Amino acid sequence: MRTLHFYLWTVTLLVTAALTVAACDEDRSELLEPDGAQVQLSKTPLESMTLTQQDRFGIPAINTLFVSAASDKNAFNRAAPENDASDFTAIAVATIMGRFAVSEANATALAGLVLPDVQPLGDLSGALFAGRRLSDDVVDLVLGVLFGPTGLSDAAPAPGLASDFVDGNDKPFLAEFPYLATPHTP
Repeated sequence: MRTLHFYLWTVTLLVTAALTVAACDEDRSELLEPDGAQVQLSKTPLESMTLTQQDRFGIPAINTLFVSAASDKNAFNRAAPENDASDFTAIAVATIMGRFAVSEANATALAGLVLPDVQPLGDLSGALFAGRRLSDDVVDLVLGVLFGPTGLSDAAPAPGLASDFVDGNDKPFLAEFPYLATPHTP
């Protein structure tokens, strides 16, 4: 339940920030003092920066499993999800077919399940891709879609391929925010 509250809090914070930025998206370079004198405002450091999207927080493992070359992965991470179907379906289908020996029809069906790569909001009732808890094994979930008992792969069921065999973290999650364990240091 705490995870759901954290997600809702995060979404609320992001929406509030986006609305605030949109509301402040006016020309602030010239304002007038009460006596009519002009005041020049400088941009904040954030307004002066050029920001570039480096990664997405979509469905975990989509880029890892379904996008092939490193250059495609970088393009995928920087692209807008609204263009996923047109820009990355062919890449995902080819990767799925090559990596998992899946027919084109099954690969296309799977690509349709995972693209666009966005983090859906759900009630965490266990429905496929309806949100996630930190402890959810999302790689096994995706591999299960391919190779599980009702999987899309021509080789399904293939129990040896339906899991990455990593069944837990090497460090436990924290009971309180930020919930994630401290990272390993070299």
